[in-house]
Amino acid sequence: MKTRHVTLQSTGPGADLGLCHHTFGPPSGRKALYIQAALHAGEVPGLLVIQHLISALTRAEQDGELLHQVTVSRWANPLA
Repeated sequence: MKTRHVTLQSTGPGADLGLCHHTFGPPSGRKALYIQAALHAGEVPGLLVIQHLISALTRAEQDGELLHQVTVSRWANPLA
């Protein structure tokens, strides 16, 4: 798993905002899939599902079962 952190502009002092993307599978794969759990940070059910998906993808990658890349993001807008 490759994790990429994207820092977003702060809305004020002491606020630390960012996005986190996890990419699984070989970079040589011809196809790619992007999965996003929620548009906003308050959409909780998708966040629970994505945690289980990250665990399953981690195991699949360790076992060499992934033929293509899968990128997982928890949300796109952490403020809303």
